[in-house]
Amino acid sequence: MSDYPWADTFRNAYNSATSKYQQGVRSPAELFTEAEHAFLGSIGANAQEIFDFVDDHAEWDGEPSYDTTLLITAARRDYFMVEMGSVPSESVVDVSLLPSKTAEFDGIVWLPTG
Repeated sequence: MSDYPWADTFRNAYNSATSKYQQGVRSPAELFTEAEHAFLGSIGANAQEIFDFVDDHAEWDGEPSYDTTLLITAARRDYFMVEMGSVPSESVVDVSLLPSKTAEFDGIVWLPTG
């Protein structure tokens, strides 16, 4: 028996999403079942966040790996549960307010590619 049953549930949701992605599903909302959406919310995650991992994994030759995705999700889950008391933030950052992916600050690229 696993000491971390949430991780097993996460793996199942991730694997299902990966399979749907390979079949052409590209909508975060459609990548997960209603139960999976509820599960992701219970660990402080959301469909868009995990979609981004699945999308990157497919488009960037297996990176990030599932293990990396699990570790990042585990750290975020711990913060959500311990520091936030399992209460989701009411704030959402508007993506349009972030610097462009090619923006630089003092010669350092915001999101380097390659």
